Amino acid sequence: MTGPDAAQARWLLEPAAKVRALAELSALLPALADDARWVACLPEFSMSEAYQVVIVQTDDGAIQAIGLVTVGEQPMAESALLLVEALWVTDERPEAACTWAAAVMAKAAAMDVEGVILAADAPGTAALTAAGSVSGHPVLVEPVPLRYAVAGLFTAFSASPTTTALVTPRCTYLCNRNRLGALAGVRNDEAEAFFRGEGRLSVPPWWHFADLHELAAHFKVRGFPTRAAGTFDGGVQAQLLQQGYVNQGTASMSRSFDVAAWYATNGGTQPGVVFRIDAATLRARGPVFDAWLTLLAHSEAMMGRDDVLTFARIVRTLGPLDAGRCLAHWDAVAQALVRQTGGLLRGGPAFSVGDYVEPALADRLRTSGIDGAAMEHLLRALETHAQRSATPFAMARTIEVLPGGKTRDVLLRHGYAVAFGLALPALRAALAGQPGDHRQPGWDLTAFGYMAKTCRDQEVFSSGAIPGHAIVDAVVVKAGFDG
Repeated sequence: MTGPDAAQARWLLEPAAKVRALAELSALLPALADDARWVACLPEFSMSEAYQVVIVQTDDGAIQAIGLVTVGEQPMAESALLLVEALWVTDERPEAACTWAAAVMAKAAAMDVEGVILAADAPGTAALTAAGSVSGHPVLVEPVPLRYAVAGLFTAFSASPTTTALVTPRCTYLCNRNRLGALAGVRNDEAEAFFRGEGRLSVPPWWHFADLHELAAHFKVRGFPTRAAGTFDGGVQAQLLQQGYVNQGTASMSRSFDVAAWYATNGGTQPGVVFRIDAATLRARGPVFDAWLTLLAHSEAMMGRDDVLTFARIVRTLGPLDAGRCLAHWDAVAQALVRQTGGLLRGGPAFSVGDYVEPALADRLRTSGIDGAAMEHLLRALETHAQRSATPFAMARTIEVLPGGKTRDVLLRHGYAVAFGLALPALRAALAGQPGDHRQPGWDLTAFGYMAKTCRDQEVFSSGAIPGHAIVDAVVVKAGFDG
């Protein structure tokens, strides 16, 4: 069979071709052929310009994906969505779902609507969610409010016919990146110094030193280059890529001497050097972006500053990999509990930390100094976020007043997770290309893992190379350093 790269998607504009395609779709999906709503609506779908067919075929004519698309209203955003009412994807090429979805998403972007939604269990959705993004647009799984213009037709989003009332089915949602607004990084304008660790004496072909003193002298003169050419915009996605070793036009540092020492000594297994960098000198060359402050700014929909600080303490207790996985697990529990209660919050005694944290882990966290009240506040924040995500308000906007009296819409969603979805394909490829000893904690390919890594590393990013004259001093740290 011809490879998936040779397959092309196209919209069927000729009525006769559309009728043939719908007959083919009915044959490929027996459940449709047995659905009286679908059969009754086939004449409407065939003749109406509001329903369009998109097909993916190889050069030899083999069908890899075929689907029916229409338009619905997204009243919470005063916009529209493209709705996938039926989709078939060949079992031999599940990735063809991405090719098909890219064609529909391109239309959504051109129309400047909110995006494309599919029923959460539709064929091909597993491939879409695994991809993380389609043509740079994030793939989310969440309830989406929609309203049809015509009642009584077949819909994939309900067992009942369409209604003109507002409905909020749980969907696989290709979110139009252009409608999200900025995912900008936050500058660090307060720190007096930053730190960077290095302990490798030989990194062919870039350098080879006889000892750490020679290494320190070299970088105090030459400074530290960026990992890649080009500008660094400091946005959330660019920060995540740099953290995941997808090289960007920046040089990473930390606000913490101890973190820099941990990296310099490779976790205490070797001696290394920590360089202290004057913040004011570096800022004179361009803004310095702060991963921690950026995380706070783009996680407000999920948890506030105090909750992130509690999570940072959990990271110090469990380590970033286990802490990230714990947060991912707690978020999944919160989502499940909220669905069980129909989107309502559990108040008073109905809420239990024990629903989230097993006794042994609770004891470990308590022993490390994380009190029960702080832990409960964090978990309640996750449950509140889950409740918002299970209702139409997940798609709502608030209004921010800008200088000069202008306003802009701000989406009430977890921007950090959205940016992670956009970065995921590149992060996954980078991880696959790294040997085991270069896989850093937090590289478990979840947004929560990177949140944990950010809490530990306290990382900051330059706008370009770090010049030698910005390095104030260099300190040799012995092996076995533990902070």
